[in-house]
Amino acid sequence: MEYYELLPDVYRIQAGVGSDGEIFGGLFLDDDPGVLIGCSGGSRFVSAFRELIEDLKFNDDIRVYLPVVTYHEITTASLLKDQLPNVTFYVHTDIIDEFQYPRENFMVNRYFSTNTAEKFFSKNLPREISDVIAFDKSASLETKHTKILIIPFDGPHKGHSFIYSRDHKLLCSGMILGRTSDPRKYYIDRSGSIFQYKNALSFLEKARSEIIFPIYDEPEFSSDLKFKSQNVRDALDNDMKNILDLCSSKFKTLEELTGEYLKLYGEKNNSEPYDLVDLNELRVYQYLQQFIEDKLVTLQEDQYRLN
Repeated sequence: MEYYELLPDVYRIQAGVGSDGEIFGGLFLDDDPGVLIGCSGGSRFVSAFRELIEDLKFNDDIRVYLPVVTYHEITTASLLKDQLPNVTFYVHTDIIDEFQYPRENFMVNRYFSTNTAEKFFSKNLPREISDVIAFDKSASLETKHTKILIIPFDGPHKGHSFIYSRDHKLLCSGMILGRTSDPRKYYIDRSGSIFQYKNALSFLEKARSEIIFPIYDEPEFSSDLKFKSQNVRDALDNDMKNILDLCSSKFKTLEELTGEYLKLYGEKNNSEPYDLVDLNELRVYQYLQQFIEDKLVTLQEDQYRLN
């Protein structure tokens, strides 16, 4: 049995651990309608989830809310739809095309280390996922026993959201918090925003919740939140300081600054298939844009200099 009861009528589905330490699975609210928050882990997740709803004698009239959309969610959702054709998926309006027609749209904001990796992921994405409904910042759902609230924060990627169950005082924090296996590691793709990370962390620290559910980690009491959020905040602040320190009175290109950052500070243990240089360049570039806005750095002919 790969599920357990977290709270009355709230079940944690477990579906293994990924190569980068991510814990796959989701949360199911046994309600009317049934609500599934997150789905990752491929066929193992689908098997565990089917076991759960069969044990609960629940029909498959289920709404699946996805606070994050990565390769794992898309491929798992496709398998889930094959097994439970009546499920309906809810994703943020900004990424509905990426989720619904992933082979055409998903790869745009991702960075892969080799053409082989990119072709592999493209090939294994489904062409289309049916029964997908877009939500936005005003979205909510009244169930028989609770109210589900959607709070978008584009930190890791465009369309990333928090999902809150009012009566359970349970908040799914998406990918904002670092994982237990690597608490200072934060994910961002080309559509994300480092500065939305900081806004999202501030929101989490003020949220009136009792249980926090990071989408790729185990649920935990909110009393532990300050340690996890501080780890990510420290990583963000250290990146900002280190990148500003690399700027000098001499003009440097983005490529030069990224090379220095990667050599001295950058994330060196990022697992395949993501491209390490692109990952770090994205962070350097976003901070440089903020430094320009704050008049700390000047940009001239594609080169940056400290003011």
